Amino acid sequence: MGKPCTIYFDRQWVNKLQGVKGVNKISPQLYLATLEAACCEAAVQLIAIDPKTDFLIEPWLKTQGNLELKKGQVVVGHDVIAKVGEKVTFYNTEFQVAAKLSKTSMGYDNSVFMSFDTAFELANSKSANNNLKLDNSENLISMIAIDADEGYSPDKLAVEIQHVYNDDDIAVHTANSLFSGIAAELKKFTSYSSVLIVILFIATAMALISIFTITINERKREFGILYTLGANGRQIFSMIIIEALIISIIGGVLGVLVSEGLLLLFRNFIGMSFGISYFEMTFTEVLLVSSKCMLVSVLTGFVASFYSAYKISKEEPYVLIRENE
Repeated sequence: MGKPCTIYFDRQWVNKLQGVKGVNKISPQLYLATLEAACCEAAVQLIAIDPKTDFLIEPWLKTQGNLELKKGQVVVGHDVIAKVGEKVTFYNTEFQVAAKLSKTSMGYDNSVFMSFDTAFELANSKSANNNLKLDNSENLISMIAIDADEGYSPDKLAVEIQHVYNDDDIAVHTANSLFSGIAAELKKFTSYSSVLIVILFIATAMALISIFTITINERKREFGILYTLGANGRQIFSMIIIEALIISIIGGVLGVLVSEGLLLLFRNFIGMSFGISYFEMTFTEVLLVSSKCMLVSVLTGFVASFYSAYKISKEEPYVLIRENE
């Protein structure tokens, strides 16, 4: 649920699950919730991992200069107010920050990763023992992450584990099932937005056609005078189209800038309204979406002005000059 929690079950499940067909790698984790700390606005989720078996966090640490998570060191989430090299305190126990995660807009932003050896140091804290009940902590875990063998789907492995240990009242989840709620909300939002985009596009295109038609009709005398000064139909047509493209480009740029600005200002509100985390777009993704919007804007302006420009280019000069008299 993305909320800090403390939960345990017996470590014996690590050995039991290791023997299940289709299991490639297996690694336990321990979840401990903190009290409010100076480094954070709310409670923090402490997540203990086993560096020897972990295949979720360790690969990322390797990309950070082949970093090894030593005893007493932690990796903090983006929203934890601490810099690399500084110390953070939980349950009156100090830990050194070895690395800091980028923003994920998920619970990891308020999480702290450490090794099991580091987490066991909390057993020496009276405050931790009073709140976490760490008796026999070395035999406790909170979650077991399993990597399926190549060619063995996670869904099939989940069914296999559920079947083998059906009488033990355990739950097996794949990564997809854990995020199914978010995926459903995103799919629903995408469907609604697609319909809205089509409606807005049609309405905008019709409005632009009407505006260009009215504007060009009011300028017929101007075009007639240009004809008498030596301009030909092709030049008039090109002039109108270029004007439309310039207007479309300026409008597209303003639209992209305003939209991106509003998203940055209201991204948290958007996430709360739809019940999903707001995932930030990279610069490349923003550039790609902006390019598509600009292309649609330019094409719409071209199509909207094409008919009026073509009609004007075929009119006789004297007709255009007398049109508005």
